[in-house]
Amino acid sequence: MNRSLSLAFGFAAFLAGAAPSAGQNTTATDAEIEAAYTNYLAKRGSNLDACLAALPALRGPSEEARFAVADGAPAPQPKRLVIAIDASGSMAARLGGQSKMDAARKAVLSFLAESPKDVEVGLIAFGHTGSNKERDKAQSCRGVETIYKIGTENRQAVHAALAAVKPTGWTPLAAAIEMAGTLFKASDVPGEQVVYVVSDGEETCGGDPVAAARQLRESPVRAVVNIIGFDLAAADRAQLEAVAEGGGGAFSEARDPNELRSITTEIARNTRNIRQIVAQQAGAASATVANNAAIAQAVVKARSCFASRSVQEAAAVTRHFGFNGLPAIREGVGRLIKARHADYQGRLDAYVADAESRRDAANSTIGQVREAAEKAFQEVAPK
Repeated sequence: MNRSLSLAFGFAAFLAGAAPSAGQNTTATDAEIEAAYTNYLAKRGSNLDACLAALPALRGPSEEARFAVADGAPAPQPKRLVIAIDASGSMAARLGGQSKMDAARKAVLSFLAESPKDVEVGLIAFGHTGSNKERDKAQSCRGVETIYKIGTENRQAVHAALAAVKPTGWTPLAAAIEMAGTLFKASDVPGEQVVYVVSDGEETCGGDPVAAARQLRESPVRAVVNIIGFDLAAADRAQLEAVAEGGGGAFSEARDPNELRSITTEIARNTRNIRQIVAQQAGAASATVANNAAIAQAVVKARSCFASRSVQEAAAVTRHFGFNGLPAIREGVGRLIKARHADYQGRLDAYVADAESRRDAANSTIGQVREAAEKAFQEVAPK
């Protein structure tokens, strides 16, 4: 081997950190190692502190639900409601010194008077055309009319429109429910839009009011259909109960005008309470999912950051100190780097534990508020 080739191999071995030759210093003082370590971190070290970023803010429980009780003040109503009032011929019958139609009008007007002014109200009359004679059945069954479109501009117009309705014909109940659906908007909140049907009998025009109510509840408007049966015959009760069940609402029965007015207030209260508990449960679920996701993301990011930076930092020690051929320095710095990473691993573990503890505490509070709301709802829910 010629001299030039020998020198080249020797220089390559030196660059690779080959063992020093006899007589080379193989020891280093603690001070030298510490100085080399400090210098190394300044040139090649990573900012591990940046991996332990501030934890994200977590969501708390939604506002505590406040349920209306039976003997309390009138409860707020849904955002949009449609009252469908039966104006078939049977509503002309007298009960308690007045016609059933007059009693229904008074109950509806009282109901509206107790509603907040920002509630959007629509009014439908059905069975008020033709007559209850067989020859006029087709005309009467087409008699479903929106006599006041949803809006808040003029409540007095509702009064005037209702006063003009006269009981006359047959009972197209399914068609009335279907028309009510056309007055609503798409909604993500069940119970935000509600139909109140006041009727003294079952469908007589061949429609399927149970299917109509179910379809309305399952449609994009997600409306609830409540039925108020007024002076019902026993044979009519089963169908009207099924309509309310299909529409996700409540069935109530009034035997006289006083009961009718009491029931309208009670249904309003129940509907409001259902909205409250659904909103509370949905809010709790959303907040819990958001908290879990936020903490999971923070933990993954911190662990990934530490793993990446610590591996790079440790790997660079050999490359950095292999060039100067001082294994004592390289090994000493390597030990300090391992201790540094062990310390940061402990800090990372504490960071993760703190993050998960905060998440669990926040979610526990959310759960406690939700459970308290569910208990309160059960206490005021109809038995």
